Amino acid sequence: MTSIRHTEDVSPDDTAQSTHFVLGGERVALASAERLQTSGHAVTVVDETYASEAVPGIEGNPTDVELLTDSGVDGASAVIVGTRSGRRNLLIAQLVRA
Repeated sequence: MTSIRHTEDVSPDDTAQSTHFVLGGERVALASAERLQTSGHAVTVVDETYASEAVPGIEGNPTDVELLTDSGVDGASAVIVGTRSGRRNLLIAQLVRA
């Protein structure tokens, strides 16, 4: 079973309320998350090395289906996939869609 490790300021209830998810913590992904949050959207970032204080997030593998399900990504209004690898981005997008 996968455990979800939330950053300090985020509770599981906060991620359940998110309407936008950013999967991956690369520069463009984080800039997108910050822009969405600045525009008033609830955003959660999921990445293995997530450590930002600016946007709520979950430290975990964005290819982990159980993690994505537990975080509430299936009810998201929008999901942005922004890792360094195009192949990985495609895999994650397919996992989210399934």
